[in-house]
Amino acid sequence: MRTTKKSMSETTEKPNLRLVKDDDWKHRTRNLRFCKQKLTIIEEDGLVRDFMFIVLRNEFNKKMKVTGYSNYFIKELNSARLETLEYHAKIITRFLNYIFFDKYDEYQMKDITELKIEYGNHFLRDYAQGYVGKKKRFITKFCDLVTKKRKH
Repeated sequence: MRTTKKSMSETTEKPNLRLVKDDDWKHRTRNLRFCKQKLTIIEEDGLVRDFMFIVLRNEFNKKMKVTGYSNYFIKELNSARLETLEYHAKIITRFLNYIFFDKYDEYQMKDITELKIEYGNHFLRDYAQGYVGKKKRFITKFCDLVTKKRKH
C-alpha cells in the first residue's frame, strides 16, 4: 500500500490485483521456450566440471534466465556424467515446453503446482508416438511411412 503525507486514512491506495488475461499470457509467452544450458568449468588443476541448467529462453531476443528446475541436477544428479545430464535435461525441457506452451490452450497451466498426473500421461503418450520434440515431424512421417508399408 502507498500512503501520502495528507492523511494515512484518507489516501490509502489498494494494489492493482487484476489478473492477466489468457490472451495476454499467450502473447507474453509465445517466444519463450525451456532449454538446456551447459556450463563447463576448468579448474586450476585441470579438472573439467560440467553443470547443467534448465533455462527459460526468449527465442526473439535470445535472453535466458536460469529456472528453479535446475536444482534437480544439483540434488539428484550431482555426480552424473555429462551424457546423463544432457539426456535428463532434454526430457525435462520437452516436458516443460509441452505442458506450459504446446498444450496451454488445453491445460491453461501457469504454475507447476497446477500439474495433474494425466498431463504427464499425455506427454508420455505423445512422446512415444513422436509428437514431442524438435524431430517430431520427421518421426511422425517416418512412422506413417512404416505403417503404410505394413498395410500393403
